[in-house]
Amino acid sequence: MTDHDVRYPPTWRLPTTAQGLRASTRFSFRGIEGIESTSLILPDRLPACPEGGEGFVAIPQPEILADQSSVRNIPDRTSYQRAYLFALQRFREIAEPLGWCVHDYLSHEEGLDYYADTVGVAYTRMKERDGPVAIFPVQMGLLYAGMSPVDVRAALIPKVQFPLDPMTVAWILGANFVQIHNALDAHPATMYVDCPGGMYAPTSGARHLDTPRFEIDFARRMIRIDWNFEIRSRHCHGSATGWLV
Repeated sequence: MTDHDVRYPPTWRLPTTAQGLRASTRFSFRGIEGIESTSLILPDRLPACPEGGEGFVAIPQPEILADQSSVRNIPDRTSYQRAYLFALQRFREIAEPLGWCVHDYLSHEEGLDYYADTVGVAYTRMKERDGPVAIFPVQMGLLYAGMSPVDVRAALIPKVQFPLDPMTVAWILGANFVQIHNALDAHPATMYVDCPGGMYAPTSGARHLDTPRFEIDFARRMIRIDWNFEIRSRHCHGSATGWLV
C-alpha cells in the first residue's frame, strides 16, 4: 500500500444488505428488457462482505444491456461497447436531472473496445451461478488507493478478485449516485476511480496501458470519463475491483 489522498463522499455507502441492494436497483433496473422482476432475481440475504469489500452490486449481464432497444442497432459497435453505452445512458438518466453534467470521452474514440479478458471470465462464472443478474461485492478504489492500475492487476492474479471495467463502474456509480449527490456541499474534493479492467487493446490506436477513469468533480457538478494516461500511480486515484464469491 502507498501513501494516498483518496477520499469518498461522506454519504457514500454501497449496499451490504439485501434490502439495500433492492433499493439500489429500483431505478437502475427500470424498464430493462429481459429482466421481468428483480424480486425474483435478487436474494433474500447477502453473505458477509469480504475483507476490503465495501458492499454488493447487482448488474445485468453485459449481453442483456447490449440488447436493449436504445443501443442494439448502433452500427459498428461490439457487444461490450453497446453494453457500456447503455450503462452510460442509464447513468445520465440518473445524474443529469440532479444538475450534473456527464462528459464521456471514451465512446468518441476507437479505443472504446477495451480488454475485457478478466471481466469476461468473471461475468461468465457469475452467469453460471446467478443467471441474468450478476451479484458480487466490490470496492471502488480505497483498498488499492495510490497504486497504479498495472500494479493492481498484478496484485489480483493470486486472488479471487477481478479488475472492474468502465461498463461495470458506470453502472455502480449510476445505481448509487444519489448518495454522491447528497454529499455535494460536504465534499469539495474530486473523487477518482480507475478501471483497471479496461486497459486498451493494442489495436485501439491508444497507448496500450492507458486506463479509463471516472472523475467526479463536486465543485463543478461534472463527471468526466476519460483516461489515467500512462497508468501512473497517482495519490488521489484508486482502482476498483470485484470479488468472485
